[in-house]
Amino acid sequence: MFLSNEGIAVNLESEKFEISPDETSAEKISCNAILASLRPEAINEMARFLVAIYESFSVSFVIPSRFKRYLHESFVFRLKTWAEEALTIESCRHSMESLFVELMRLHQRVLFDTIFRLLNDRSFGKKQPALKKAFVDIVLWQQS
Repeated sequence: MFLSNEGIAVNLESEKFEISPDETSAEKISCNAILASLRPEAINEMARFLVAIYESFSVSFVIPSRFKRYLHESFVFRLKTWAEEALTIESCRHSMESLFVELMRLHQRVLFDTIFRLLNDRSFGKKQPALKKAFVDIVLWQQS
């Protein structure tokens, strides 16, 4: 329900909200509902929710491998979409950095390799290489 093409994540991504790009700006910009809701107090809960989703389809004996692969690809695509949209909005970028750090730490680092591969994927942040580099550096440096 969350990861399907017409699921909850897609519906939330299609809803746009007006937010300030940073703490000092009176200007408003539009971003999706997921990014708009990622306040510091919500990041840990969101990370736990996403890890639980990931773990639910990572069980090898329950789900057929083709469907498992679809869910994994959809999960990574959602993370990539959120992160790329967040790159140009300072407050959202900081929230996504914190979310990725939490995702890489939780449940015995179950998502570490998945997110590490996403961060090193050439297609990630292709349009914003400087912002992508800063994002990746912050996320990976906090893992040490």
